[in-house]
Amino acid sequence: MMDETAGTAPAKSTGQDIHQSEGRRRAMRGILLWLVGIPIPIIILLYLFNVF
Repeated sequence: MMDETAGTAPAKSTGQDIHQSEGRRRAMRGILLWLVGIPIPIIILLYLFNVF
């Protein structure tokens, strides 16, 4: 018997996968800003005003 998944194309990413990676990217930007010395209240304001 043959494996049904043999020779099939890999699954394409869905919109949800892209949304999750964007969320991670935004969180990492906030962490990076914090590491370089930007105060957390300023980072929160940047998130609220959709600066990045």
